[in-house]
Amino acid sequence: CLTFEFGQTTFDMGNNPEEIEVFLKEMNYKIRNIVKGDPIFPGRESVETARYSMHVATPDLKSK
Repeated sequence: CLTFEFGQTTFDMGNNPEEIEVFLKEMNYKIRNIVKGDPIFPGRESVETARYSMHVATPDLKSK
């Protein structure tokens, strides 16, 4: 598994949530916010709305 943070710096570094999701899905990983019930990539629309959050990506064993 891997852990990573999301927030305004994600955009500052030239990344965006959609690209991260596509890459991890291609690698057969699923993503979840570590705070139960919170969305993946809160405020994903822009650097102005992005909220700091921590995520865990784990291999999607069900899809094999």
